[in-house]
Amino acid sequence: MKEGHAPATGQQPGTLLQVIDSPCSDINPSSDDASIWFIDLALPRGRYVRYLSDARPGPGFGFWRSYRGGEPILLSPFAIIGLEPGRGEVTVRAVLPRNGEDRLYMGSVDDVASALHRAAKRDGFVVSDRQALFWAINDLCREIQRLQAARGVAQ
Repeated sequence: MKEGHAPATGQQPGTLLQVIDSPCSDINPSSDDASIWFIDLALPRGRYVRYLSDARPGPGFGFWRSYRGGEPILLSPFAIIGLEPGRGEVTVRAVLPRNGEDRLYMGSVDDVASALHRAAKRDGFVVSDRQALFWAINDLCREIQRLQAARGVAQ
C-alpha cells in the first residue's frame, strides 16, 4: 500500500477563503510554500470538514479529507493544484506524485473523480473510494461557486 500520512495541522498556513481556480502560486498568497492549500467547510450541526492538497514531495503528498478530531483520509495520491467549476463540468489540475507531472482532467464531476480514481489505482495506490473523491470535488466546486456569487462573479 503506497499511502502516507497527511501533514500535521500545525504545519498549515491560514485557512484558504478564496477561489482556488488561480495558478498554484496564487492559491495561498500568505504562504511561503504555495504548493500546499487547505479549506475548512462548515457542515450541518456545527461540524466541519477540512480538504487539504499538498504537492510537496514527501509522505503528505496528495489530496486529503479530515473531520474535526478525525484522522486524515487520503482521497487521491494526486495533489489538486487547480479547480475551476463550470456549467455542468469541472476542470481539475492535478500533480502526479511519482514525477511532479501536471495533468488536466475535464468533464462532469463524476467523470473527473472516476478518472482520478482509476489513475491512482493504475499507479498502484490504495485510496478511499471514488465516491468520497466525487463528494470532495463537488463540495469544493459548490464553495467556489458560492464565493464567486458573493463577489458578484458571473457563473
